[in-house]
Amino acid sequence: MVFFYTKKNPEQVFSNLLNPKFDVIDFNTIWLAELTYIKVGNKWCYLVTALDFARRKLVGWVLEIDQQQN
Repeated sequence: MVFFYTKKNPEQVFSNLLNPKFDVIDFNTIWLAELTYIKVGNKWCYLVTALDFARRKLVGWVLEIDQQQN
């Protein structure tokens, strides 16, 4: 079982309900996504990236100021 925690509350541990399999063979069957906020000047932007799990390569990304635009 895999566990993770947040920096804001490290004593609170959550179990990973996805139960990931790390033996993916076929491309484009599982994508991983990450949303990260980045401060640019006095504004916060967000960066979303998508990775193909089998190839471990970036398949897409977007950098925006407002999440509601797309």
